[in-house]
Amino acid sequence: MNNTIVQVTDGIYEDRAILKLEMDRLSLKNETNKASKERLSKLENCIKAYKETQKKFNEQWELEKSLITRMRSIKEEIDRVNEEMEASERDCDLNHAAELKYV
Repeated sequence: MNNTIVQVTDGIYEDRAILKLEMDRLSLKNETNKASKERLSKLENCIKAYKETQKKFNEQWELEKSLITRMRSIKEEIDRVNEEMEASERDCDLNHAAELKYV
């Protein structure tokens, strides 16, 4: 249990860590002594904090993923326009090439 909590506070967020915390929580849930109940309470708080942090990381990852997708799309559009501009220059359609280049 302590290793998992250290991993959570050190920033190592893995699905296995939260699974381990959930398993520890289930094993403590049936205990009736005071020390076990206190450990259970701490574990539940840790699980809650971990899930909130994991959610933030997932949101950040989704944002970065969408930005990368958008950047790829823009790069593809730039490449397409450059190819069209080069083709216009080869075909001596300089008006169209100038429109692509300067507009």
